[in-house]
Amino acid sequence: MQPGCQAPPPGQMDPSAPKPHAENAGKDIWHPGERCLAPSPDNEELCEASIKSVTVDENGKSFAVILYSDFQERKVPIKRIQEIKSVKDCSRNFIFDDEDLEKPYFPDRKFPSSAVAFHLSKDGDSIPYTINRYLRDYQREGAQFLYGHFIQGRGCVLGDDMGLGKTVQVFILITL
Repeated sequence: MQPGCQAPPPGQMDPSAPKPHAENAGKDIWHPGERCLAPSPDNEELCEASIKSVTVDENGKSFAVILYSDFQERKVPIKRIQEIKSVKDCSRNFIFDDEDLEKPYFPDRKFPSSAVAFHLSKDGDSIPYTINRYLRDYQREGAQFLYGHFIQGRGCVLGDDMGLGKTVQVFILITL
C-alpha cells in the first residue's frame, strides 16, 4: 500500500465506482491546490493528494489533474475524488495513527512510560499514549492548562524556563 493511502469506506467496496459519498455530494467545485482523496495510480485505494488543475472535456465531463505525494500526476474524473474530512469530523481519540507515531526502541535506552492516554476532559479528549509516554509530568500539566483555557474560550500565556517543552505542549493542543 502506498503511504497516505486508505481502503475505500464500507459500503463502497468497488473503488472504481464513481459514486461520491452523500456527505461529499455537495463538493462539485474544486480548485488547484486543494487537498483531496483520490484513487491511487497503483491500486485504486484512496490516497491523499492535491489538485493541480481542473479541466472539462468535449463531452462536458469534469476532470482533475491530481498530483500525488510521489509526484506522479493522473487525470481523474471529479466524481472519483473526495473531500478530506476535517479533524473536527473525526473522533478526537483517533487523530493519530499509532503505528506512525511509535518511536524505535533501542535496547540500551530506558523504555518510555506505559501506553496510557492522558485524559484532558470527560468528553474523551486526550493526549494519545504515543505522545503521552514521552512527556514529563510538568509538560502534561502545561498541556492541561492550555486545554482548559482553550475549552473555556479564554486566552492564556504559558511561560517557564527555557527548554522545558512549551513547544511540545502547544503542538499537543493544536492536534486536539
